Amino acid sequence: MLKDRDFVIIDRCFDAACKKNKTDGNARLYCKLDNGPYVYGTNRMKTHTMQNTFFQHNRFQVYLHAEIDAIVNFLRTRHPEDLMGASLHIARAKWDGEKYIKAIAKPCRGCESALRWFGVKRMVFSMDEFTISEQWLW
Repeated sequence: MLKDRDFVIIDRCFDAACKKNKTDGNARLYCKLDNGPYVYGTNRMKTHTMQNTFFQHNRFQVYLHAEIDAIVNFLRTRHPEDLMGASLHIARAKWDGEKYIKAIAKPCRGCESALRWFGVKRMVFSMDEFTISEQWLW
């Protein structure tokens, strides 16, 4: 069940994606892994070895997805077991010609697989300008 806190975190992710868009014009997604101190991830033009593990159906994947980036950033300072039971919040900022609006940010199958493998329990993501959704992974 969604809580008020989920809406606040999604709004923060959306604001961060908008700011990131203004500085480098590339990152449209921003996510937070929530299990203790927050860890952030953004999508960017880069390949990563972990990406190849979970995206075998598309070997030519060029983006490091925000979800994978958050996991990689988390693992730089913490143990993989610390991800067990974490929540992931993710928002997409889409330019509508006048301003940024929230858009669907449901993680792809490869990212879902990676999140489940690392023990992330729940995903909360923007669906449109007014709606967010959640999905339990286990």
